[in-house]
Amino acid sequence: MFLQSLALIAYSCFLITFPPTVSATNDVTIEPHIPGLTRSILHSSSSGEDYDFTGPTTLQWGWDMQTITRAAQRGEKWLYQPFTWLIYQVGSDMKDLLESDIVFNMSCQYELSTKITQGDRFQVELSIKEPYIAPIGNTTPDSMAHGGYIICPEGICQNDKCKDWKVPKWDRSYIELWSPKQTATPMPTPMPADETSVAQFSSAPISQSSQSS
Repeated sequence: MFLQSLALIAYSCFLITFPPTVSATNDVTIEPHIPGLTRSILHSSSSGEDYDFTGPTTLQWGWDMQTITRAAQRGEKWLYQPFTWLIYQVGSDMKDLLESDIVFNMSCQYELSTKITQGDRFQVELSIKEPYIAPIGNTTPDSMAHGGYIICPEGICQNDKCKDWKVPKWDRSYIELWSPKQTATPMPTPMPADETSVAQFSSAPISQSSQSS
């Protein structure tokens, strides 16, 4: 019994001292939560595959440290991964890419600083209303602004119902509003999170899985 207790204590210490590590293809990740009635479609140039997920869900795009280090050595300050974010009208089942069901068609991209460290995770929440992006989880406003985030600088309304609505687009200057080091402008208030499921996909090599929370 005494030996079993010692073994249990040792096992517990092992779990505390050595937490699970990020896999080689996900050394650093940006993990956006997208709301319901929205859809993320990402085309990977390295694999030629498309990754298509509907909200509410939490996505993950990852880079390996070798890719990040090589980019930094070339003098690159940021890494990018574009994707399309579709926003549907209420009542749509989002099963088809019917233009009549799509309200906004947004051109977005992940942006990651090459000055990050292995194991960094940048968790953000996207919204179709201001603030369009907000740090969540352990991500701080400053770490998001200087480490990893998402921008959607271009977008169009392709439905008569949204002709008088504001297109939910933002660029890097909007992200800088989140950084106390950049501006004294009051930071936006984060939107509450939805119920989520988790869908993961990584950069190179590509792996994909889906897990309900």
